[in-house]
Amino acid sequence: MPVVLAQPAPETVYAWYKGDEGLGLLADQYTIGRWTNRATQVVPDISVSARNLGRVTGSPFKVYLRKKDGSTAGAVAFNGNDGLWSAKTEFGVIATNRTMVLYARLRDNVSQGFLFDATSFSPGLMRAQVKTGYWHVGASGSASSSYASTLGTATSPAVTNIWQVHTFVVSTNNGLPRYEHFINSVLAAGVSISTNGALSGLMIGANVAQQFGIRAEVAEVLVFDRALDPTSRMVVESYLSNKWDGVIADPDAPKPPAAVTRVPVFENGKEGYGCYRIPAMVTTLRGTLIAMADGRINGCGDIPNPLDLVAKRSYDNGRTWTPLQVIVNYGSDPTDTDVYPHYGITNPIPRVCGGDAALLLDRTNGRVWVLYDNGGNSGGRKIKLEMRFSDDNGTNWSGALDIEAINPGLRPSSSGEFLTGPGNGIQLTSGTKAGRLIFPVYLYGSPSSSMVIYSDDHGQTWQRGGVAGAGGGEIQVAETSNGVLLASMRDNNFSTSGVRTFSRSVDGGITWGTPYTNTPDQPALPDPACQASIIRLTTTNQSNANRLVHANAADSSSRIKMTLRMSYDEGQTWPVTDLIYAGSSAYSALAPLTSGEVGLLFEADGYTRIDFVRRSVEEMTNGADSLPPYTSWSGDWFSPEELSDPTISGPDADPDGDSSSNYHESIAGTDPLDSRSYLALNVSKSVNQPVLSFAGQSNRNYTLEYREAVGLANWQAYLQIPARATSFLAQVPVVFSNDSGFFRLAIPQLDD
Repeated sequence: MPVVLAQPAPETVYAWYKGDEGLGLLADQYTIGRWTNRATQVVPDISVSARNLGRVTGSPFKVYLRKKDGSTAGAVAFNGNDGLWSAKTEFGVIATNRTMVLYARLRDNVSQGFLFDATSFSPGLMRAQVKTGYWHVGASGSASSSYASTLGTATSPAVTNIWQVHTFVVSTNNGLPRYEHFINSVLAAGVSISTNGALSGLMIGANVAQQFGIRAEVAEVLVFDRALDPTSRMVVESYLSNKWDGVIADPDAPKPPAAVTRVPVFENGKEGYGCYRIPAMVTTLRGTLIAMADGRINGCGDIPNPLDLVAKRSYDNGRTWTPLQVIVNYGSDPTDTDVYPHYGITNPIPRVCGGDAALLLDRTNGRVWVLYDNGGNSGGRKIKLEMRFSDDNGTNWSGALDIEAINPGLRPSSSGEFLTGPGNGIQLTSGTKAGRLIFPVYLYGSPSSSMVIYSDDHGQTWQRGGVAGAGGGEIQVAETSNGVLLASMRDNNFSTSGVRTFSRSVDGGITWGTPYTNTPDQPALPDPACQASIIRLTTTNQSNANRLVHANAADSSSRIKMTLRMSYDEGQTWPVTDLIYAGSSAYSALAPLTSGEVGLLFEADGYTRIDFVRRSVEEMTNGADSLPPYTSWSGDWFSPEELSDPTISGPDADPDGDSSSNYHESIAGTDPLDSRSYLALNVSKSVNQPVLSFAGQSNRNYTLEYREAVGLANWQAYLQIPARATSFLAQVPVVFSNDSGFFRLAIPQLDD
């Protein structure tokens, strides 16, 4: 039988988090979404459940352990980008005597990392961290504004890979506050601190700004709203030492889930900007992927803090990205000015922002439009909508178009701010409004409301549609069958909170149906009042099913759990749920890739990065569904009428008469409607040296493969030819090891 250990009475503990009970796991049985408080102390106005660590930064996961008595347990692993926390309004504030006791194992003593911190600067911070190979303790009060990794006072060298009991006691009764750090019941250091600070809220694994994460495992945490006397302290320390002594990794632990590959696209502190936020994304007719974001100069603050609109491009479906490109430089130009007539500002004032972008492709002519917020600063922010366009797949962009001035009446007369619904715009492909360009926008005021603007003349003029949701905020739209619009809206002041709200329009956004949060067959989708994304992936014209894809932070209160959902019935139900990242995640943008996959760009880890993920239908459905690559490709080349005629668009058809079927042209990436566009490997000689050449298509990787004899089973890679932004002629001199050699071209991205 398990040994019963003397332990504190739960009613005497302010908060208590145990690794052997109370770990709330997500569906993968590894990722942690909550650490439940097991203490029962009565605290005025702060319930037991309010002291749960129910907020998540990054992706902390469970380490499966087995104690020496054979019973199973667990610990929380923090890998440098993770945290579990509770806000001070939930956890409460302990401003006087207090004690924290943790059983933990450090994995890294070189990099910066916080074992714990308060989560609110006011009325102060109590914290402990590892830096420069030492433990550091400290506290700061409301007189200081520093949230960063100030050193504090060194107490002891930080030892790795050994479980230890760490006790932190703050005493405020006698003279200057005193902060003591004990390791395995031995005093490492006791220091006087100039300011009391406080434990206002609790963060385990990172600091108050959800940064500077520690690399460690934590098995148990006890918090007391008193300074434990030596006897009481040693009872708690002995309890933890005896309970966890001899713990080992559980040999019967479940297999960890396969991690989704994330490609960092915009990373804070790199390429000239301190913070990147608000992703937007579109795939051009050539297959070039354009990603945009706010490049925020002095931190992550919204308008009117200075920010630029920046972009990157990918020619290989998001595997690699070009260097940063500045599209709008309002934030970095200190002399820039503009007027804002809606606010009565007709004399120029400082213009400091261009951001909150949405991207839209006009498939009729290949033009890419970007809609964004132009922000000025004069006694508070002033915002108007602005546009630019590119006719060369994002290489160059037009000058700014003040669309509010060009289109009188576009802006609502309300005094609220008129803003972009960031992420994507769309072009209708069917119904009576086919060809219409639609951008999502919203009015931010009292009340807020979600809506769209639209153009029926390819962007020459724009008009405002009706209100999709009174009470809605940032909005994204997708086209369903027969040109119907489906809007997914953020809650600004809807009557129902903690969920997504939807609405439909049958007339291209001019009028909208009643907003709803669920259907008879579909419960509401959790959402923490955050921007989300929705796109059309396939239709039955181009594939075997209608598929919509939705992305959001799928939690009712916290910006965590970036999740893809897929619908086969035009958004009535969402039977497919694919958790992409369980940790901190917020705004997103979606785009269909030329490979038939879904591209997802999303904010991660406390707004420290914007990452890109490729996800196939097969991956999203865990093998239950798959998208034939040809069906996605054919939808990019043929009209709806041609798609309904298999003699033109079928895989065996050859509409351009070049003796290459549509299927083979889809593999090669060539134009099925142009007989001059085909893939062939040619050989010629230059000064007695063979030269291989072929016409490469834009946004295609190629591998030149080689073998010396026909009978050999395996081809070997001879040369990798990376994707380029435009079509090109590849010329490759070759050298044989003997008198014969055989070469072929492969297109690896279709197979990986």
